[in-house]
Parts: sequence; C-alpha cells; structure tokens
Amino acid sequence: MKLRVTKQTFQIFFMINVILLLFWYMQYQNMPIPLPLESFTTVFSYYSMFTNIALLLSVYTLFYLLLLNSTLPRMRAEALTRGPRGSYMRTNLKNIIVWSFLFSFWLNILTILLALLQLTDFRTLVATGCFTGCILNTIHWTLCYAVLGCIYIISLTITCRYWMSMTLTVLFSIFILWILRFYKIKFLFSEIDVYGAIYEMDSLGLNILLYALTLGKLLLLVFLLYSASCVLFKKKDILKEIN
Repeated sequence: MKLRVTKQTFQIFFMINVILLLFWYMQYQNMPIPLPLESFTTVFSYYSMFTNIALLLSVYTLFYLLLLNSTLPRMRAEALTRGPRGSYMRTNLKNIIVWSFLFSFWLNILTILLALLQLTDFRTLVATGCFTGCILNTIHWTLCYAVLGCIYIISLTITCRYWMSMTLTVLFSIFILWILRFYKIKFLFSEIDVYGAIYEMDSLGLNILLYALTLGKLLLLVFLLYSASCVLFKKKDILKEIN
C-alpha cells in the first residue's frame, strides 16, 4: 500500500498553517526587532510561545493526528482478511513514521522561517547553532509523535472509531502534560529541550549521551507499542466490529 495523500490531507494542512500563522502573529507582533539572544527561548525551546510543551501535547497533537488519520487506509473488509493484516499494520506504521517526521520537521522549519522574517537574521541563527538544533529537535519530536501515533492505532484497534481514538489519544497526551505540571515527571517532549540547551543563558549545552539514550528509549517504546497493536489487531475480530 502506498501513502494515501488525499484532497482532505491538503485541506487539513492548509487549515493548520493558517492557524499557525495567525497564532504566530498574535504571539510575536510586539517582540523587539532584532530579538536579543537572551530572548531566543521565547521562540526556540519548549518554553516558547509558539512550540511550548503545552501546545505540543494538546493542539499540535490533534493537528498531527488529523493529518495521520487522513492518510490511513480505511478499515474495510477486503483489506482486513487474515492474509494481508500484517501488510495493513505495516502500512499504518509507515504512515505514523512519515507523518511524525513531516509534521515535526515542518514545525521546526516554520519556526525558523517566521523568526527570520520577523525577529532575527540568518547569520545569527547559523552562528548560534540553530540549524543543528533544528535537526536534533526534529529527530526527537519525530519519535515522540510516533509514540502518540502508535497509541492512536492501539485505540483505533480497540474502538474501531477514528474520532473516538483521536480524542482518547489527545486526552492521553494532555494527561502526560498534567503529570509533568503536578508531579514533575518528564516524558516524551519534556525529556529533552534541544533549543533550551542552546539558548538558555545558564545552560551547559546539550548532553549528547542523554539525548542518545532518550532517542533509544523512545525508539524502543515505538517498537513495543507497534508490536502490541499488531497482537491486538490479529486477535480482535475487526470484521465483526466494522460490519
């Protein structure tokens, strides 16, 4: 199965970008130009006004799931016979990985482009390592959204309802945010702040070992969640659920 990009996918992507541009304008219209280096964390880092941890685990998770859902193969009887079930799940995983990367990459690139247009210059971003941070941050966010994508697939396998599964996944991501706020337990996006390590004045820089261990843990979690979804999918009578 190929990646099924539809007219709906482009409509959702356009709608998301309109919302993001309006939100950027509302947040940064009164910022000083050029932006002082000590204020870069208001643009880059998970404390920023545009890609902070609360947005990543709520609104942006919903945006990601809308894009992912628009390209997932539908649960039709002809696609869910015992033969091609493994192929169906591999297609789901491919969609998760592709959209996790594309959405994470676009969020990072859009932030840089808008910052260049309004707040700073290209030379400053190069000199401060912003583009290296963009690459490392994109990899981290890709795995974080891949985890949420796998949780969405598990919910979809259990409920066989797309909107209900998206709602449950967003609620789960908000629960992660709640745990962070009240119990200081870091998970997914909050485990590593790549841009914060670059731009916070008292930062000692990015701990590469911790970064690598975090990626390894997230990669293992994606594998375990995907494996669990495959087991559930093979055991569940999906054909009875959708008929």
